[in-house]
Amino acid sequence: MRYLKSALAILALVIASALTPLPSHAAQTVLTVLGAPDHDGPVPMDMAALKALPAASFTTTTTWTKGPQAFTGIYMADFLAAFHVTGGSVKLTAVNDYSVTVPVSDLRQHEALLAYERNGSVMSVRDKGPLWLVYPFDSDEDLRNEVVYSRSIWQVVKIEILQ
Repeated sequence: MRYLKSALAILALVIASALTPLPSHAAQTVLTVLGAPDHDGPVPMDMAALKALPAASFTTTTTWTKGPQAFTGIYMADFLAAFHVTGGSVKLTAVNDYSVTVPVSDLRQHEALLAYERNGSVMSVRDKGPLWLVYPFDSDEDLRNEVVYSRSIWQVVKIEILQ
């Protein structure tokens, strides 16, 4: 009987600990920036840090989705300005290590958006998140080509600044 009481007490502790929320830890990094001027190492960014930058939105169709999609995020021009980047190019890398290199001038000229929401919802990795580089394809016919499509990388987790 004594063992049964001890076993029940242990079971009660296990159940109680499973039901008790874990303490909050530092926010989860969704993007790492490398090579940023004025920074001596990688700059980890959580969603709150990204949302602290000027938000922008546009609606466009894409070749990967059905119908018009409303994207919200940060214009890459604003993102790069926050890191004092004025030229060169950036290398964006996805969860699966796919990467693209894009000239900064292209990102600025075409108002590319580092989107963190699609149709008002945060994007999961399964839904091309956490971040997706999107161009306003419907605003300019010149954006609907294989070069720009190849630069529209999703599941972005790393941006390396190449000067």
